[in-house]
Amino acid sequence: MAERRAKLLQEMEEEFGISNLVEEEFGQKEKEKYSSSDLQGLTVEHTIDSFQEGQTVVLTLKDKGVLEEDDSDILVNVNIVDQEKAKKNTELKKRRPDYKPYEEEESVDDMAMLKHKTILSKYDEEIDGEKKKSFRLDSVGMADGSWEKEIEHIRENLRNQAQSLDLPAMKIASEYYSADEMEAKFKKTKRRVKRLRK
Repeated sequence: MAERRAKLLQEMEEEFGISNLVEEEFGQKEKEKYSSSDLQGLTVEHTIDSFQEGQTVVLTLKDKGVLEEDDSDILVNVNIVDQEKAKKNTELKKRRPDYKPYEEEESVDDMAMLKHKTILSKYDEEIDGEKKKSFRLDSVGMADGSWEKEIEHIRENLRNQAQSLDLPAMKIASEYYSADEMEAKFKKTKRRVKRLRK
């Protein structure tokens, strides 16, 4: 009975050629598997510091609205996003009220660019949306972080080179010379007395 069935299937296969179609279909699926080279140019919406070496992290495409015009694909990890939200919420709980009446109207950011202060600057993040740090994957689908380290090094150099325009603290002038002031006396030039000829 089994031999008849095997013979019948063999004859059907020869007539219709189903096995060739099945092999072609499965062969195409194997070829369509993604590799690291397919990740070239994708953006990862986390900092490089959030990934530890040797740790496996699964990244998925970020959800976005149907009507959004931005075609770029962004990769995120759900667990890291949850950790970032929790960290932000704890920082918001710890934050004190932002009333600073004598704060300067303008400030300088990390790259020594002048930023004008808006009237209600504490609400800018809610209006414009949160600015998230991200990095791009290179042609091999990897990121080593050298670009971010170089930018951080440049920022650090700019901070070190920054010069403050703050004046030293004012002190009350004293009526007497201090020891330092006494030592810094100026030499008096001797006057020559002109003798009148008679």
